[in-house]
Amino acid sequence: MTKPTRRDVLRASGVVAVGALAGCSALGDDATEEPSYRQLPTTAVYVADVVDLSVPAEIETVSDPVNADLVVVPADTSSSAEQTVQWLADGRAVALLGDAAEETWHAWAESAAYRDTFDTEGYSDSDPDPELLVAGAIGLDVTTYRYTWGEGPSDEDVLGALDESLADIETRTPQ
Repeated sequence: MTKPTRRDVLRASGVVAVGALAGCSALGDDATEEPSYRQLPTTAVYVADVVDLSVPAEIETVSDPVNADLVVVPADTSSSAEQTVQWLADGRAVALLGDAAEETWHAWAESAAYRDTFDTEGYSDSDPDPELLVAGAIGLDVTTYRYTWGEGPSDEDVLGALDESLADIETRTPQ
């Protein structure tokens, strides 16, 4: 029997180390990472009772839109244009979730209350229609963010989009 050379020992230990690392990385694929949010943990969120959205405990939810920084309502909401304009004018972001989000937004944006409060140069039409529309006032302008997913969005999809929108509104808002 021949005695292994130093090179043989190093080669064998390298194979073992690579195999161990490969095994560790395979374990990481099965673990689900919790999403991390930039803005939502510091934002009071109101989610209307009829909206099907599970919000994790790390995000503060409130029971009344008056106490919220973000108001999430269904796309076919009964909230009036006047109420929505007030929320936006008070510095709240407003999110419409559902198939009629853009249709509802257009109705609000065409209202006298909206035209009397914000600068408006028209509005855009998305194709396909968004499943989530988020609006936020920046001074006298209102900016919107529109999101569409191939198959109905998951809670993580919606929360990620809300977080992204809020972060952008925050960076664009003068301090």
